[in-house]
Amino acid sequence: MAEIVEFRVEQGVQFFDEVVKNGIFDDEEVKQIIKKRKQFEYKLQRRQKNKLMYLKYIAYEHSLFKLIRRRRERLRFFGSYQEIDYTVSKKIKWLYKKVIARYPNDVDLWFSYIKFCKDVNLSEEVGEVYSRMLQLHSSNDSVWIAAAKWHFEENNSPDVARELLLRALRHVPESKSLWTEYFRMELMYISLVEKRMSVLEGSDGKAKKQRVSSSTSETDDKVLEGKIAMAVVDNAVKNRPSDVELLLSFVKVLDDFDSHLRLRMKNHICNILTNNFKDREETYDALARLYFDKAWLKKNVESEHLSNVEKKKLRNDKMKEIFEEGISVIKTEKMWSFYIKFHLQLLSETNDCEILNHILSLMERAWNDNLLSFNLFNEWMLLLNEKEENSKVLVDLIQKATQKWSSNATVWYTCLSVLTGKDSSFRLELKKLFERAIKRLENIEESEEESEADSYTVTSKTVFDVWNLYLDWASTTLSSAELLRSIEKSYLSNSATGNNLRRNREIAAFLKTKLIEKCMQYSDKGISRARFFYEKYKDVHPVNQSFFEKMLQLENEESTVHRSRVRKVFDDFVEHFGSLDHQVWLNYIEFELKNQKADKVSNLYFSACKNLTAEECEKFMVAYSLLRIENVDSD
Repeated sequence: MAEIVEFRVEQGVQFFDEVVKNGIFDDEEVKQIIKKRKQFEYKLQRRQKNKLMYLKYIAYEHSLFKLIRRRRERLRFFGSYQEIDYTVSKKIKWLYKKVIARYPNDVDLWFSYIKFCKDVNLSEEVGEVYSRMLQLHSSNDSVWIAAAKWHFEENNSPDVARELLLRALRHVPESKSLWTEYFRMELMYISLVEKRMSVLEGSDGKAKKQRVSSSTSETDDKVLEGKIAMAVVDNAVKNRPSDVELLLSFVKVLDDFDSHLRLRMKNHICNILTNNFKDREETYDALARLYFDKAWLKKNVESEHLSNVEKKKLRNDKMKEIFEEGISVIKTEKMWSFYIKFHLQLLSETNDCEILNHILSLMERAWNDNLLSFNLFNEWMLLLNEKEENSKVLVDLIQKATQKWSSNATVWYTCLSVLTGKDSSFRLELKKLFERAIKRLENIEESEEESEADSYTVTSKTVFDVWNLYLDWASTTLSSAELLRSIEKSYLSNSATGNNLRRNREIAAFLKTKLIEKCMQYSDKGISRARFFYEKYKDVHPVNQSFFEKMLQLENEESTVHRSRVRKVFDDFVEHFGSLDHQVWLNYIEFELKNQKADKVSNLYFSACKNLTAEECEKFMVAYSLLRIENVDSD
């Protein structure tokens, strides 16, 4: 082992001589480098080696390489690259090869090696690494894409990039990203050829044009005509005949390019959509969005002599026409959602009253057809509320919606929050609606809860959000005594029985904490009421940490803090949670340190060590040591 380590260190003798001779490092620094390398080399000689050992060695050599570069710039010395820089980079390459040989399935290691090769301008090495990597990871589409991208953008080899992507599609034909990147690369190649031709045609007319003609190959002619790019689209449709999302991704790629072929290719994709996917909701959404492209609008709609406002109206009417056709052909909730979300996007960009009225009309039509999603219903409620719609109309809609989506907390929350902002004439109806919502949501199974990811909706809510909304409303509407009775009754109901034991236990724990929190609404005897309920329910299940934490907060917020009462709560807290959570003991100790009770601190320390589990005890001792250091410093 020692002989191998010495041999590898001695391989750098020439490197050490050069860096000392040229003033990059002094003798002491060289000794430190040798010492560090020996430590790493000895670790690599162990039988049990891990990836981290190699990565730390690579990181050290990489930092050494960067330091050499900085010292060169400072000294303005730019010689002996072969003996200095190349030696370190060769060492790093050797380390990468060793660790990759041991862990060939780690793609991140390969990419890290490639990044290093790029940093030191080893282009040939990058190509070789990608070739070896593709042999092992031929089913990983991200590797094929990265290799093709490097050949196209950095190695100036578009033909190699095209060949790689064609091979990739044979290995991973089901990959959407491969088809998309292949299409993008063909468009980039079109842009490249067009730029080259514009440069060649720039100066001398005829002579230049002849040169352009002779330099443009038959392949380039096909490229400039868009035949290859359109062939990619056609082959993608053949391989994935039911994947409309892939076609839509091609349209998004086209929007990033300003080529004369963009409209032609969009028209080609549009024809495929209308012929092959007439029964898909995404088709109508995509066809409508094409009119955001000014060139497409100009080509398909006569608008040359119109003002900007008239053009925008004409564009919006054309989009409406497409969506109206869609909802007449495909009568689904998804189709209506596309139609409404599209106009919500328009509204966010323009804030036009006409668009707002159209959205409200669409939502009403979808609601009447029973095809409005609950997320869009939430949005409808908020829009109606902003528009100050008739309250009776809102109440009627809310009654129907909460019957339809009775297990959806988000719908309940939206409807109730809208009504709480109305006048007090709805107080009785609102109280009954709150009771109905809470009763329903407390008893549903988790599998019944409805959820849907949506860009145009309020944040997803839970039964706890509905409870908080109720408590906020009740705090300003009901008397304190009535509010506390309501909370206590619900707490006892959930702690005793329930269809969903875990859900009811969570709600009971939540209400138990809220019970003492809301006691503080009593202006003169709030803390007394809180203490009464604390003593009454501190040992009643479910016993939860937030209950004790809230009581400690209330005691500490008093104008005159009663230390004995705080200690009593802490004693109860550690009795229930002293074996599970080291932070409880730390908070108790911190309280006593502030009150300069050293004897109590030592007693608490030993009690904590005795009661905590082994893992929590270790955490406690570390945190306690840091706490003591902080207190010494402050003294």
